Amino acid sequence: MPTSTLFTIGYAGKEINDFINLLHQSEITTLIDIRQLPISRKHDFSKSRLQVHLEQAGIEYEHIGILGSPKTIRDKVYQDNDYETFFTEYTKYTKTKQDVVEEVVDTVTRKISCLMCVEPTSDLCHRRIVAETIEKQAPKLKVVHL
Repeated sequence: MPTSTLFTIGYAGKEINDFINLLHQSEITTLIDIRQLPISRKHDFSKSRLQVHLEQAGIEYEHIGILGSPKTIRDKVYQDNDYETFFTEYTKYTKTKQDVVEEVVDTVTRKISCLMCVEPTSDLCHRRIVAETIEKQAPKLKVVHL
């Protein structure tokens, strides 16, 4: 059954059980991790542990690291806090990964999906750019940031 909503979420400030409850409340069936490096100081959110938690909760896990923010772009924003440049550079980067974006579009139009990264709000996170890119390719999708 086609879906009409693409969700995004950041795990910062959340505990794993609350995180999974949020996903269940939105009836999400697939979590797409778009961190370049799927590791975390919050061990429950590192790739292997997160995948186990999600599988136990009946949620499919996909890691698509190629859509993570490249280290050079991340390092620059950490140094200068210039998010306008960060988003400009990341948008240019995503344009070179259209084949991967198209694969994600296929997934999110077939399954109730959620893009995940670390940032608590989407306004300072690359997942917003990914969601906007997907929305342009699948304009019937509505993006909801959890």
